[in-house]
Amino acid sequence: MQKKLLCADLDGTMFPLHGRMSNKHLKRLKKLLNKYKNVKLCYVTGRDLKLANKAIRKYSLPLPDYMITDVGTNIYLRQGSSLKLYSAWNSELGKIWPSGTATRIRKVCTQINGITQQPKSKQGKFKASFYIRPGFSKRVLENVRKKTKVLNIQITTILSKGSQKSMLLDILPPGISKSAAIKALAKKVEIGYSNVVFAGNSGNDYHVLLSNLKAILVNNAEDGLKKLVMRKVNSRGNAPLVYFANGRFDCANGNDICGVLEGALYYGVFSGKKGMRIQIHSIHGLINRRYTDLGRDDDTGGQVVYVVELAKSLGKLPEVEGVDLFTRRIIDKKYPNYAKRIEYLSQKVRIVRVDCGPKRYVKKTELWPHIDEYVKNTIKFNEEEGIVPDIMHANYADSGLACSKLSKLTGVPFIFTAHSLGKPKMEKLGINKKNYADFERKFHFSIRLKAEQEAMDKASAIIVSTRQELEEQYSKYQIDVRKVHVVPPGINKNDFHPFHREDPKYASLSNSIAKKFDSPRKPIILAMSRLDPRKNLPALANAFCRSKVLPRLANLIIVTGLKKKPDAIQKGIYLKLQKIIKATNNTGNVFLVNFVESGTGVGNLYRIAAKSHGVFVNPALIEPFGLTIIESSACGLPVIATKYGGPSEIIHDRTDGILVNPTREKDIASAITKLIKNRQFWLKISKNAIANAQRYSWDNAAKKETDIFLNILNYKNTKDVETALVGFFKHIRQHK
Repeated sequence: MQKKLLCADLDGTMFPLHGRMSNKHLKRLKKLLNKYKNVKLCYVTGRDLKLANKAIRKYSLPLPDYMITDVGTNIYLRQGSSLKLYSAWNSELGKIWPSGTATRIRKVCTQINGITQQPKSKQGKFKASFYIRPGFSKRVLENVRKKTKVLNIQITTILSKGSQKSMLLDILPPGISKSAAIKALAKKVEIGYSNVVFAGNSGNDYHVLLSNLKAILVNNAEDGLKKLVMRKVNSRGNAPLVYFANGRFDCANGNDICGVLEGALYYGVFSGKKGMRIQIHSIHGLINRRYTDLGRDDDTGGQVVYVVELAKSLGKLPEVEGVDLFTRRIIDKKYPNYAKRIEYLSQKVRIVRVDCGPKRYVKKTELWPHIDEYVKNTIKFNEEEGIVPDIMHANYADSGLACSKLSKLTGVPFIFTAHSLGKPKMEKLGINKKNYADFERKFHFSIRLKAEQEAMDKASAIIVSTRQELEEQYSKYQIDVRKVHVVPPGINKNDFHPFHREDPKYASLSNSIAKKFDSPRKPIILAMSRLDPRKNLPALANAFCRSKVLPRLANLIIVTGLKKKPDAIQKGIYLKLQKIIKATNNTGNVFLVNFVESGTGVGNLYRIAAKSHGVFVNPALIEPFGLTIIESSACGLPVIATKYGGPSEIIHDRTDGILVNPTREKDIASAITKLIKNRQFWLKISKNAIANAQRYSWDNAAKKETDIFLNILNYKNTKDVETALVGFFKHIRQHK
């Protein structure tokens, strides 16, 4: 890792001039410095070495690797347990100011009205220091320049506010300041200026704040200095680079050491920035790398796959430094795989679990009161890790609300993916004025709708899977369509691919299926969806079972995802399917499957159907996207799907699939019959479906999202991190 140099003033910066020290932030800074050995610490102070060491002991500050004292006129390098004077720097100063120059300056300047010499302990070989009475500053500075000009001595004057009412004046050799000393130190220890960050609060830090070094102005800085630096920053555009601490992280106030830590996080001092740091937030659900509980309930479905696979694919990109997938920590014997705080998905990608609400697993509808706790603990984690993301991706309304709050506190932009929305669900449930109160108690729609609208308002971009999703669902909200980007999700190519060789799980599943049918060698018609009226599964059952041809030509498998305790709607649909099968005497031709293991298990089922020269059918009345369409296509299984919604954006009719009107059962039966009877047509569709599915990979989705991220962050060059930070800071400043 590249070496970095964190420099900080002492008085009013590393510790307060008044009030108590923030021990919490001091401990965090110490922990980070101990963890990141490539980050070197340097105190840059007006004190001499003795007084500086006294302050370090008094406030239990971390021991520095280097020290710049006496307003930049002395540099010390750590050798073992002690600091040794960097004599080469003093030799350079000696060439500018011969021996005795500072003494001559002190002698003539004490004659000036309004000026008093500071104690001997605050003088130096290359520094003359004075107090100036209030109201005398301008007149004193004019007289100092006149007196030193007579002596033919060139000087730098540094004026700052003292702890009392008087001003402090330091007279140094020309061109010498804290800034010059920091640059000399950086050159000595071979740390590039782009890896140097300085934090200060007073007038003697002015030269550093307006140099070409990255700088932090802590929030308790002098008001006059703040205004002056801000005015200079605005007039010069992107240079110099100054960060004004204001308490963005962990709800701190940005004063003294809180501001130092805040600025260090902003500049990525502890992150080893080589590219973007991305945080994906998905609060509810049971998220781990193995999908242990996928499909266990409504909260643990496609969104879990989406965030995990997207995170892993983003982590593969060279422009991404790291991805953290944030979710809720769960300590529950019934759900044993979610208590570990950090779980790595790859070297650059990890799941981060933060405490939020009850320790046990609860459904997403019960988490609304705990969003603020989630936000607080997320910020705490970031600060302890020394990481601030460049951008966040919120998934579902709860994370949308959380990221809105996080963005307000930290200034980090976010994008929003809803996955499902409250208003369409209310319509689906038939909610009206009479039954609203009952549904509100269960689903908390009032909070959800407000959270969704706030997320859409505050997000820098909104991700949808299809245009249909935008037109049918998001149109019910107030939305800036210019923010919307269509990014289809992908599939895991390791799980979903054509048949190439048998594996034990494939053979076992194939044998189990064969036992369920009277004639197991017939082609398999496969459908897979939850038991929802909109999925229209009874229409497929009727199309197959009441056909005069299909029961003789093929077998039908419907994967229902039926739970142990189904609700009334699910149970009703399942019983209707059973009734159709029995009424048409097709018990030997139709198999209702409750559950298939996700990933490879589902992939094997598609491949078994494809090897039998079967067909996959999605008969939904309307399908927002249709991930199963892509999965089955990737396995070489031709698809017949509803022409309403997302499938029409995926399938090219009669080229790589067939689109049908799902309300016409005869059309469904006719399309299935044509594919099964015409082997050449089946082979054409299968081959084209495999090629078409290649467009829908998580790698492609990750690349599209990264382009959106870069556009939001105004990265003109993804390799030029400093330029990116400048642009981001300019964005913050313009929107204050």
